[in-house]
Amino acid sequence: MKAFTRPRPIRIAFLVEESEDWKATIDAVIANCYGRWGGRFSLIVPYVEGQIVSGFDAWLESYDPDVIYSYVQLTAKQQAELRERLSPSFIIIHKVHDRGRLDAFHPRLPVAALGSLAITVAASQGGQMFGPNPIRILDCHPGVSLPRFVQDNFGFYQLSHDAWPIAADMQPFVQPLLFATAEIVADKRMLPRTVGSDIITDHSALLDRIGTDRTMMGLASLSAWQAPRLEIRSRKWGDQIIVVVGNYFADHVIFWNARSLQPAWLDSGFVTLKVDPSSLEDATFVAQLQKIIKNRISMPVGNQSNASIKLVSASVPADQLAALCERFALADRLNAYEYTAGLLLADVCPSERELEQAYETTDGAAFFQSGDWHEMDFSSSSFKPLLVSPIPVRNASASPSVFKKGAWIQEIDIEREVNHSNLSNVNHHWRLPRRLSMTDAFCKPYQIRGRAGEMCMPRTTGGGILAIFSAYEATLPEIKLPSDENVFRLALSPPRFPLPEGSETSFFQRGAFDVRPSDKGRYLKALMRMANGVTRAREIFLHGFWKHQFEMVGATTSVSEARTTDVVNKLRKKLKSGLLETDDQWDRLATLVLAEARAERFSRRYLRFDELTTSFDTYRNNFWSKNEPGTPREEWEGDEKRSLGVSIQYLCTREILHQGVEWLCRKCNNNNWVSIDDIKKRMACEVCDASQVAPVADPWHFRLNNFVRDGMREHGLLAHIWCLARLEGTAKVSFFFLEPHELFWSDESADREQPDSELDLLAVSDGVVRLCEIKTSNKGIDIKKFAELAVRLRPDIATLAVMEPKSAALEKIHQTLTQLLEGTGIAAELITLNPGDIDDGPNLPTGRTFRVRIF
Repeated sequence: MKAFTRPRPIRIAFLVEESEDWKATIDAVIANCYGRWGGRFSLIVPYVEGQIVSGFDAWLESYDPDVIYSYVQLTAKQQAELRERLSPSFIIIHKVHDRGRLDAFHPRLPVAALGSLAITVAASQGGQMFGPNPIRILDCHPGVSLPRFVQDNFGFYQLSHDAWPIAADMQPFVQPLLFATAEIVADKRMLPRTVGSDIITDHSALLDRIGTDRTMMGLASLSAWQAPRLEIRSRKWGDQIIVVVGNYFADHVIFWNARSLQPAWLDSGFVTLKVDPSSLEDATFVAQLQKIIKNRISMPVGNQSNASIKLVSASVPADQLAALCERFALADRLNAYEYTAGLLLADVCPSERELEQAYETTDGAAFFQSGDWHEMDFSSSSFKPLLVSPIPVRNASASPSVFKKGAWIQEIDIEREVNHSNLSNVNHHWRLPRRLSMTDAFCKPYQIRGRAGEMCMPRTTGGGILAIFSAYEATLPEIKLPSDENVFRLALSPPRFPLPEGSETSFFQRGAFDVRPSDKGRYLKALMRMANGVTRAREIFLHGFWKHQFEMVGATTSVSEARTTDVVNKLRKKLKSGLLETDDQWDRLATLVLAEARAERFSRRYLRFDELTTSFDTYRNNFWSKNEPGTPREEWEGDEKRSLGVSIQYLCTREILHQGVEWLCRKCNNNNWVSIDDIKKRMACEVCDASQVAPVADPWHFRLNNFVRDGMREHGLLAHIWCLARLEGTAKVSFFFLEPHELFWSDESADREQPDSELDLLAVSDGVVRLCEIKTSNKGIDIKKFAELAVRLRPDIATLAVMEPKSAALEKIHQTLTQLLEGTGIAAELITLNPGDIDDGPNLPTGRTFRVRIF
């Protein structure tokens, strides 16, 4: 077996609202993000009136956060919905204990993330055009009043990192450009002891330095450089330099999130800026801003050397923004300027199509290449994942430990041992669902650095992959590989997270006290093993020829119309009066019913080879009468005829058919069955022990395995095989399922062995959970009971699968199911029998055919 792992930054989504503390909140969030590797692409999600702003909901789901950090007081139901939909490792609700403290709004993360300074080791090594050189970053003294423009757009070391000043052993890699007042500079006791600090005491001089010194990098750039992220190609925001003008809540949110919509090849540069409108009244500042745009930002349009710059605002009126745009254009004729005013919070959100087309990338790479995944081999039911460091830590292996401090995420993609893929060259992988949490079956919560380390919670990503926290020289947890039944059993148990106060509502009552396979489930599981999986079961039991033959020997739940008419006629003949009055009349009715039931159950005992040959010829001729052959039939008809024998041999090796002979004892008239393994020259009757010479010219007889017949007749398993085949056919990467099981909601019902409910099928296809109600026909469907079970188990989709063509009656039942599930977040689905579901071709299953993926 194989598993694959890759490192990436911890993804954190911040939930904020326009409260009285929103400025302090966003300042604290930005400072935190600049201090983390990959932090520049953290998502700030605005709440208005207790709800996520429209458009951000889909973006949040695509962003797929590992941690949700909320400055909004979420209700218990909101937290549960976020857990169910996004499966974060942590949901943290920020609590402000003392608004007077400088760190009152600083995020308190459960796991310290890898710092943005880690990338400076790689950045300081130089390249083909320049040699090794320490990276210059902006720093500030704690006692100064910070320039807002620089703080928002570039970041200061002192605001984003706990340890200050920068340690001496970091000097070969990073040196600060320190901003401090003249008074602080004059008092040597207040200066940091770091040797080689370059000190600037004037706001204007600092802006000049930023605009001219290309070796200076802000934490904003370091936190974005070489960080795997979701690249969203936005037509509205991605092809221009964005300058957000404004100081309102919406301006801050738009400024921050617009950066995530810029191309990945610009991740180490400055392409999104925010400006306070009042500062634009200063001509010196405007000139310095244009110098920064000209010297530090490069985003050419097509083959041209000039850039397109868009001024946007949610708060500045259109006429003022237009005048400002004209003013910029007059002073800078090299670049093109335009403006957009009156923006709303939702205007920064990418479209649904843009989110669908987004992909993960690293510093300009088109996609994650094979080298990003590190392969592991294992042979047991558990393994220790390979510790893989991200690029910054690999480059910092011989550097001070501060560059390697902090955690990242390792995603682990695991192959499945039980492979249901219908492609012979594709092995399915585990793709875990979110609504039905299965993470605990693979990995329990663990401490990343031994007993003294932070407690880490593994999670399932949006792609269904297991994600764990990792760190330099960390102790990674053991990954277990559960059976399909065990993984579902754990998923159906009560939630692993402690529920918030006030959560005792029906929304949370989803756990089952016990889950046990039903008789139908045992039959289906054994039948799948007998057929060798879903694909082979579909080839055998959903082939038109064998389906008909099996039905002839009793493997069907349906009664033919002709058979029904025959029984009705017999009843009318026996009961001419139409009334049942005497005991004798009731006895005659009971005798007739039992006789007909026995005749229906034991109509035929076996299939004869000569009859199968005749039936197959008729079947083939009927097929070719409706379909035009591509070449003359005589060229391949012999091979087609011989395929019957090969197919029978295949079914016998799978124990679906038993080969032998049935002979009638002349002495006691008993029908004896003798398997091919037990045939001798003389055969003894199993009743009277009389012997008879073995037949010579009689054709072979084939009996359907009683287990198969009973499963089809008593439990309607053909419809389950059909449903499984339909669902597996849509899976691309992963498919696994739970056979029919009984559910017990309490220990009392479990002790009494009286299930509270029963599910027909629970299937996971590429991480999407379907709860299936499977029927042979539209009769006897209790749609209300099915909807109640779906609301309790909360799958992604409640699927009604009926093995008959679509009809108005079924559409009506589907509409009822849709109405019953309205507002639950569960989709209703109807699957009916399509013409291609039953294979009517002349190629019989032999177990030798394979499908492959060629690209």
